[in-house]
Amino acid sequence: MLMFYLWMKDQNILDYKFKFVHLLELLKDISDEDILQIKKDWEFIVEKIKRGEAHLLSEGDTYYLGACTKAANSRVVRDQPMSRTPAKPRAFSFKQQYLNYLIQRELLGKDINTDSIFKKARRIETVEDAIKNKFVKYFGKTDKEIMKTLKWRLKTKPKAFKRMLVNRILGVKSNKIEELE
Repeated sequence: MLMFYLWMKDQNILDYKFKFVHLLELLKDISDEDILQIKKDWEFIVEKIKRGEAHLLSEGDTYYLGACTKAANSRVVRDQPMSRTPAKPRAFSFKQQYLNYLIQRELLGKDINTDSIFKKARRIETVEDAIKNKFVKYFGKTDKEIMKTLKWRLKTKPKAFKRMLVNRILGVKSNKIEELE
């Protein structure tokens, strides 16, 4: 559930005025690609915990779903399987950037000026898989070889050459890529 309220200093939380309330429905509000990525993020987090690596969890490990800490302070820890190292208690949460995206685009209906690495007639794959699939054929090639494969010519290399090359490989025109924003 997403809820926005008007915070007032010295006011009891029970008296807050809610300006927006929306029950997020995964099958309605989130695309199939996003659901697949969230599932992969969840599986990654769970596997890391099962291996006894909960203390090594980081927000940078995943794309849309995170394992945020939920203790009052950093001294609160718990035992974990397969490890003697205690770990901070965690809870699943959507990352802030992904929540902002959902709110802006899906709930408020704002058109976000971004390109997508997925094409219209796309098959279901994760962000990581989509990027790997686009780059794999260029592994081990030089800039010039990649440009030749892409049939792309430049008279001079601009400062943003590397970014432009990556955009061409990903098949986007904008520097704002929806899945990476």
